[in-house]
Amino acid sequence: MLCNPNFDSTLYHTVGLCCAGKSTYCNTWAKEKPMRAIICPDDFRAVIHEGEPFISSAEKIIWCHAQYAAQSLLHRGYDVILDATLTTQNQRDDIRMWHPVVEPVVIHAPLEGCIKRANNNGKEDVVEMIKMMCDRWDYDNYYDKDKKKVSQRYL
Repeated sequence: MLCNPNFDSTLYHTVGLCCAGKSTYCNTWAKEKPMRAIICPDDFRAVIHEGEPFISSAEKIIWCHAQYAAQSLLHRGYDVILDATLTTQNQRDDIRMWHPVVEPVVIHAPLEGCIKRANNNGKEDVVEMIKMMCDRWDYDNYYDKDKKKVSQRYL
């Protein structure tokens, strides 16, 4: 966590399957007010991997860059949304260490719809990953670990 965090800024993060509409939501959210920014690990992957969507051995560096980018913006007073799947509690617990004010945003979309969007957008390679994420989804109660109700978006 930052040494001198800016408590006026908030780190939001999405929770949702691949192709659920998280990026669409984030893009709309960022345009609603000034001083809002999106951090998307997929963007770091595209730059670092030169177009490869996922390389397991590089994930630590991807998330390190995402964390520092988010913390830099939060320090300057921006609200930041992390555009990522984060379908397990362990993943969300890691993000909670980035900033003292963290709010999840659940993006709910049916499995079939996510698979259809993946196929329609030429992302057939992520269909198995979508199914795996759906199987390990652990956000059915829509509460964070402090039992605080979280924002939900249904697409």
